[in-house]
Amino acid sequence: MRQATLIYFLLFVSFLGTAQSVITGTIVDAETHETLISAHCTDVATNNSVVTNNQGYFTIEVANGNVLLDVRYMGYELQELSLNIKSDTTIQIEMFPKSVEIDEIRVIGETPIHEQTLLGKNVVSLASIEKGVSSFGIPDLMKAITSIPGIASGRDGRANVFVRGGDRGQNLVLLDGAKLYSTNHFGGFLSLFNTEIVKQVDVYKGGFPARYGGRASSVIDIHTRDGNRKHFKGKFNLGLLNSSFMAEGPINEKMSYMVALRTSYYDLFSLPGKFKINKYSGVNYFNVRFFDINAKISYYISPRNKFFINVFNGNDENIFAERRSNTYYEEGYEINNRCITFGNYNSLGAALFLKNTATYSLYSNEVNTSTDVYEIGNESLTEVESTSNIHEYNLQSKLEYYPNNRHAIKMGVEYSNYHFNPGKNTTYEMYANTGFENDTTYGYHLNLNANEVSMFVEDEMKLGSRLFMNVGLRQVFFIGSGKNYSRTEPRISLRAMLNDNLSVKAGYSVMNQFNHVVVNSFGIYENEIWMASTNKIPPQHARQFSMGVFSTIPSAGLSFSAEAYYKNMSHLLEYKVKPDENAVIQNIDELLFGGGEGLAYGVEIQSKYKRKRFAAELGYTLAWNYRKFDELNGGEWYPFLYDRRHSITAQISQQFSKGYSVNANFVFSTGTPYTMPVGYVKEDKYMFEYFAYNGYNNVRLPNYHRLDVAFIKKWKTKKGRNQSLKFDIYNAYARQNALLIYYDKYTGKVKKKSMFSIVPTINYSLEF
Repeated sequence: MRQATLIYFLLFVSFLGTAQSVITGTIVDAETHETLISAHCTDVATNNSVVTNNQGYFTIEVANGNVLLDVRYMGYELQELSLNIKSDTTIQIEMFPKSVEIDEIRVIGETPIHEQTLLGKNVVSLASIEKGVSSFGIPDLMKAITSIPGIASGRDGRANVFVRGGDRGQNLVLLDGAKLYSTNHFGGFLSLFNTEIVKQVDVYKGGFPARYGGRASSVIDIHTRDGNRKHFKGKFNLGLLNSSFMAEGPINEKMSYMVALRTSYYDLFSLPGKFKINKYSGVNYFNVRFFDINAKISYYISPRNKFFINVFNGNDENIFAERRSNTYYEEGYEINNRCITFGNYNSLGAALFLKNTATYSLYSNEVNTSTDVYEIGNESLTEVESTSNIHEYNLQSKLEYYPNNRHAIKMGVEYSNYHFNPGKNTTYEMYANTGFENDTTYGYHLNLNANEVSMFVEDEMKLGSRLFMNVGLRQVFFIGSGKNYSRTEPRISLRAMLNDNLSVKAGYSVMNQFNHVVVNSFGIYENEIWMASTNKIPPQHARQFSMGVFSTIPSAGLSFSAEAYYKNMSHLLEYKVKPDENAVIQNIDELLFGGGEGLAYGVEIQSKYKRKRFAAELGYTLAWNYRKFDELNGGEWYPFLYDRRHSITAQISQQFSKGYSVNANFVFSTGTPYTMPVGYVKEDKYMFEYFAYNGYNNVRLPNYHRLDVAFIKKWKTKKGRNQSLKFDIYNAYARQNALLIYYDKYTGKVKKKSMFSIVPTINYSLEF
């Protein structure tokens, strides 16, 4: 392995050249001094072009003498900068937003998809997030991502994503470099991410660069804004079920801050049920509430040196209670997501950048059930509590080197320390008439500690006027309890420009995942349990081949892409039949099937059309998604839970005069596979009753389709402040999409359950 790494570095060195002069700088918004990601800077004389990185920095090689730079960014005025260059130079370029009727809150630059070297990368614009319609009227990042072909959503209304045959635990989700192990609020109906703080979202479903690792299916890299460095600004949102607040501004000449809060108040609407349940039988009570806080401080030590602290805290509490006769039952589910990031970005020279981060992440969940039975002269109480959590401490150091206009080299090292508690149960029993009390704690023999060390190097190189390549290598060492693993992950993406607006791409990636998640459903909730690789649970392994054709026609406002992929996975996990909640299981291996295989392949097509006031997107996916376990389905392949043969997404946005606009989203997909019994035996010769099955995921739910519509009005107050009113209609034609179909053994009939009918919401926002 050392020889391979040495050879790889020598290959890089052989390509390097020495530039006469290098211009290094940042491109910022003139009004806020927020750095702009993916802004284009072009040397007019040579037509050499570069884009700013995730910190807003760029570096471009130029000849000494007079230089004319052309600087462009979507939604901003063109800048032409004339310079006289005699040596390496550092500059800051300010971009001015274009004047529009109603100022847009945010805009995002985006490299045309045919010009991106990496295959499978998608930049999710904030405009597309805000155009989406969610079930609770809040712009939802994760739901916007599901409009990308190849990325499927979970059950109705939920914010989970499943990418190219993977499950939800195979997505690497980063918030300014910190890993998040869950992405949902509201029991899965809303994502964690407050769009008010988002600067850019990079989504990779293939062609993964070597700087990312640790997950088998996708990367969702979220970059947050630094805060307005020149003026105080704020925004307030008021909705039927939730509200949010954001404030940002300068602390002094070198420091800025940003803070954003969201909370729900559904519990106010559920208060009548809470009062009734204490008095009447036959009453149930359901309550959900959440909050999240994002806070960031950025310190610009110098034009070359920046330090930041980013803090996130999210909490969910879900309660269901029911009173029947003399029995009171209550079930609660609490989730905590927390992370903190300390980061430093330093320009070490004209073409050398160093980024160091230290992060801490926590994910925990807790399930509580309580049964209180009142009888004359007696009371019995049973309480069961189950907890699961993961802690991660992470250090990263990444170096970016731009020796000339033909190479962009990135290399780095990453270390993670994990603490896993996949499950601990506590049971309390009390019988008043006997005075008996019992308090028992039990759990799995897996309070694990693990360490993961990875190193990577990658180079995005220009091999000619029309051929580009991103090649990388990642080496990972995982030191766990009872077993250590070493894995090598090669990555390569190729892009060939057939003309100025048409390219073909191909990619190959190897990914390994050392941390695993299994999901256990109870009621309407889904409980995630994370665990480390052990001697009995090897790391998941995935290989993906993909290729595609990409085109844009700027004069017509059109873009088109078609991708094909083939992906195989190994060492997957699956739950066995759920044990009795009071069973004392001392080893989590008893709950799992291991050694699973996965196979996914398909074709994804997407087209976009955009004009000044009208935009439309259409996506189609044809996909196959299978799993195989020796212990399931007789060892034969079966459709995975989110095998959806056909998926269609369509989005339309139309702006009218006087600040009015309409957005519409349509979704269609083949029905989800599920396991349905073919018969029910009431009583066999041993006096047992049971269901009879002929296969795993042997039937499908009816096809899923839904139309969402949003009506928006934007206008200014008398003091010139922007305000808007948004009316969302989720599931506009009230389609009763089946969430579950089951056989009722008491009636002998097949029944269907649905979650949502039509859901209207309204939201008002005001900037100040």
